[in-house]
Amino acid sequence: MAQALATQLEAATDENALHAALRRFRQTRMLAIVWRDLAGAEMWQTAQAVSHLAETCLEGALAWLEAFYAGRWGTPQARADGTSQRLVVLGMGKLGAGELNLSSDIDLIFAFPEKGTTQGGERAYDHQHTSPSWGRS
Repeated sequence: MAQALATQLEAATDENALHAALRRFRQTRMLAIVWRDLAGAEMWQTAQAVSHLAETCLEGALAWLEAFYAGRWGTPQARADGTSQRLVVLGMGKLGAGELNLSSDIDLIFAFPEKGTTQGGERAYDHQHTSPSWGRS
């Protein structure tokens, strides 16, 4: 599923195109999940499939946004042990438990594992800085 989404996101040239591609992907996958649910799938199978879809979309969107904004905002400073650092997206509630249903919304927390600044962009930002906001140019 992740590869199918990545293929669709390759054509996105701006955030509006990203949003449209994510919507199309989600709608197509949700149709299959709903069909399977109506055909008698167990409730937990449906919840697991919806949760997996949400996680796949979050990962795909994050990877696309990281690449798209790297030139402007840079990339996160390496961790103290020298390994690369990515934004961590924590799924709260039903997403965190893998129990999303067909009408669930998701609650997210964004954080970096360690303090630092971005490097290689037009300007450095502290990891704990609340701006620039994803989704706003």
